[in-house]
Amino acid sequence: MSLLAHRYLLKRALTRPTTVTKKCNRRLLTSSPPGRDPAVVGFIGLGNMGLPMCLNILNNQEDGPFATVLAFDTNPDAIASACSSGAESASKVGDIGAANCDVVFSALPSCKIVENVFDELMDGASTSSNERSTVYVDCSTVAPSISRTIHEKVAK
Repeated sequence: MSLLAHRYLLKRALTRPTTVTKKCNRRLLTSSPPGRDPAVVGFIGLGNMGLPMCLNILNNQEDGPFATVLAFDTNPDAIASACSSGAESASKVGDIGAANCDVVFSALPSCKIVENVFDELMDGASTSSNERSTVYVDCSTVAPSISRTIHEKVAK
């Protein structure tokens, strides 16, 4: 999936429950409308790419939080960095799947890990009474066949 498609999906997922404003030539999400809970954003993989993305969302919230960020990584130091900026820690990938996230980002190091994490995410989602649609944004560098495989799993 192209970067443009990722941006479109993220914008669509997060702008439904929130108000969007223009600031510094970039779009920032601000506050949730009255009566609406903040969006729930999941991050899986807090390495060189995932951690800065997670921190960017946490550090650019105006007028109070627009999103609750739930983060998972196998590295405890990465989790500590995200939690020190306001993220909540998930003990396993399935917890993010069960959390009724509006959008889940993953930034993972290999194709096999992406497939395994996606399966765990789906297992967690199947245990919850999720009534929301969740957008899954994989920011990993993977083979196109992996993206197709994940698409086929979701389509079932």
